[in-house]
Amino acid sequence: MEPRVTETPRRRVSVRVRAAIAGGLALGLGAGFTLAAWNDAEMARGTFTASYFGTQSSVNGGAFADSATAPGVTVALSATGFVPGVPSYTNVRIRTIAQSVTGTASLGGATMSGTGGATLGAWTQYRVVRLDTAATCDATAFAGTPNWVVGSASTAPTLTTGQNSGVVNPLAAAAGATPGTATAFCFQVYLAENAPTTTQTLSGSATWTFTTQSS
Repeated sequence: MEPRVTETPRRRVSVRVRAAIAGGLALGLGAGFTLAAWNDAEMARGTFTASYFGTQSSVNGGAFADSATAPGVTVALSATGFVPGVPSYTNVRIRTIAQSVTGTASLGGATMSGTGGATLGAWTQYRVVRLDTAATCDATAFAGTPNWVVGSASTAPTLTTGQNSGVVNPLAAAAGATPGTATAFCFQVYLAENAPTTTQTLSGSATWTFTTQSS
């Protein structure tokens, strides 16, 4: 983008000075006076410093770390394997790092991989709610009127679907050298109740990406 050029105060002052000199010359011709004119310029300098923005994530209470490169933090969604209709829960927390400004986090749909990834992705559903960082990520987090990020009380999309339209997930600014208060996301993942028997023993991986942006 080309820099925008604006008329500086110095230029505006010069225009006014030239007008005064012209008037003085006319007066001098008529009355025999000499008019001297001085000009001056007022200049101002602004110092600009770019703000800083960075984030870290934590899964299921683990240490916060920068996970900007795929696959990021890896966690088993179900230790014993999915059973249709039986959910598994995973808690993801995101925070701004020291000196960071405020921001937002946007959750995209999962990318499926592995030998059974595509098939499982088509039959595995999930929902996500945003909750207090100290709250427990379990079935109770989805009761009542939670802050829905993905899905709703009556709907649960497949894994490749991203967050609901219009959702904004705020990230608090850091307090100087102290990282910002984390924003927590509770994932509820389960194999659809009508999943076919062909999904048995399949395994795959789902990689979600939270895109964070300063605000």
